[in-house]
Amino acid sequence: MHVNRAELSRIPAALAGRRARLRWVYVVLGGALFMPYYLVSLWLIQVAGLPRHTGSQVVVEFAAYFGALPLAALTAPVRFLRPFEVAAAQALLGGGTHSLPGGPARSWRSRGRAGLYYFLHVAGGAVLSGLSFAAVPLAGVLIVLPALGALPRPLVPIWPAGVSAGWAPAAGLVMLLALLCLLAAAGAGATRLATVLLGPTPAERLAEVERRAAALAERGRLARELHDSVGHALSIVAIQANAALRVADHDGEFVKQALTAIGDTAKAAVDELDHVLGLLREEPAGTAPQPTLADLDRLIGNARQAGAKITASVTGDIASMPAMTSREAYRVVQESLTNALRHAGKSPVEVSVVRAPAELTITVANPIQEPPDGRGAGPGGWDAGPGGWDAGPGGTGAAPSGGRGLSGMRERVAMLGGQAECGPQEGDWLVRVAIPL
Repeated sequence: MHVNRAELSRIPAALAGRRARLRWVYVVLGGALFMPYYLVSLWLIQVAGLPRHTGSQVVVEFAAYFGALPLAALTAPVRFLRPFEVAAAQALLGGGTHSLPGGPARSWRSRGRAGLYYFLHVAGGAVLSGLSFAAVPLAGVLIVLPALGALPRPLVPIWPAGVSAGWAPAAGLVMLLALLCLLAAAGAGATRLATVLLGPTPAERLAEVERRAAALAERGRLARELHDSVGHALSIVAIQANAALRVADHDGEFVKQALTAIGDTAKAAVDELDHVLGLLREEPAGTAPQPTLADLDRLIGNARQAGAKITASVTGDIASMPAMTSREAYRVVQESLTNALRHAGKSPVEVSVVRAPAELTITVANPIQEPPDGRGAGPGGWDAGPGGWDAGPGGTGAAPSGGRGLSGMRERVAMLGGQAECGPQEGDWLVRVAIPL
């Protein structure tokens, strides 16, 4: 049989290494926690009038121990025992305990599991710590027994008659080794039980998954808010600045209008950015309300100031729509106009918003401009956005930024249970969104 030397070299560390010593401290902690229950149980025995003379001392000690167990069981379901046990396990046991949740038990099932672990820790710790404090001095006496010359009086009743005292050192070493093995096994068992009994219940795991999913969804929503609001504002600012630069020498009035539009757009963007950052910091919402379809005229007016030729029509009562639907619909129109400004230049844009009793429909269309080298437009071509490679006066002529706006638009609509179509159709770049009401 082959003996692995590496495994043999790990045995001393497993029995007496730093982790083994910390786990022994954890065992002793259980014994210390047991002492108040033991003292109360011993007091109750005295009150009951049971004899305490020498012949019944062992019986009384056992009675006090077993009488303390129900007392420990009564306090086991306390809600805040789990944080205490988790902290102690993470500090002293190690292993897989570092992933345990540190919060208090929230359900009775979780309390029951943590209470069972606490009870086992206390009851087992009392026995093992007692063995530790009794066996170590006894083993030390046995090891030095040959030097003493005679058995100490306390050892006379337990030393086998007729056995030479020369075997005492070997018996002491065996006792120490057995104690180390027992403590190592108890520490490993406590670590394993901690991961099982102190870990989250299935309901807590599901709640944590839902919490993380909600956090990710909120992060995605805030990312869309930043992309749509700030991206739209920067597009307007860039287009207005570019247009003003081109006519600065001969059209001062247009330059004033462009600078005014830049200031208004930047102020609105700062307000929206402050609102989103407040949500990220979990601060109270700012005073600036989030734009809805009621602000559609202002949005289209800013885009027209940037040089876009927009024809807009609104059918139905959009003022009484649900606030969330109205906000998301506004963002859809905003992102569609942003794409048109970036990629279609001065091409005409048609915007249609129709509120029916059961559905809100948004359509934004603009002609696709062919690139100079004749390559096709649309997804996978030169431009995955809404047409246009020469933005013309007032345009940016910039390539798309990677399609985050279109994917964010689809996510917004899907969140409301609707459908979104984006792509080339009969020479136009078409965005069509249908949201159920």
